Amino acid sequence: MLLDTNEEAVLQAEPDTVPQRQLIPLDDFRKAWSYFCSSVLTLLYYQEFTESAGLPQGFRAENYLKSILEFVDRQCSRGINHFHIVRLLWLIYEKNPENDALTFILYCIQNPQDILRYTLHQVMRPQTDKTPVKRRLEKLPHYGEALITAYQNRLLEALV
Repeated sequence: MLLDTNEEAVLQAEPDTVPQRQLIPLDDFRKAWSYFCSSVLTLLYYQEFTESAGLPQGFRAENYLKSILEFVDRQCSRGINHFHIVRLLWLIYEKNPENDALTFILYCIQNPQDILRYTLHQVMRPQTDKTPVKRRLEKLPHYGEALITAYQNRLLEALV
């Protein structure tokens, strides 16, 4: 995946012999992945230890998740590209949080298909008059559904 997504990767072949890949900025993907993982791990901790003496009385894990998603949405609206990936990952995670969504997301990243490259490229494209941030955000749920559909059967086959 790292070589596939690295923005510095240059295909050293004739244009007719190798299909053009959709490249995304690796640094933005790294930031998005790091933010997503840390927020999911924190959420899982809070869900597990809600009754812990270390947490304030009345603390609720779902409020933590709500505040994280509101922050991500604000950053997306501001056009910060790596938060678009974070939002996409959260959309996928929210579809199946109890059914090992993290395993599914890891499988997608470890086994990149063209749809993953295309989706990440679309999510990370620079904003233009033709592709405003609002339109990109409207498409995120569709991108998430497409990734889930494309990878679901492959993951099930890999687990069997």
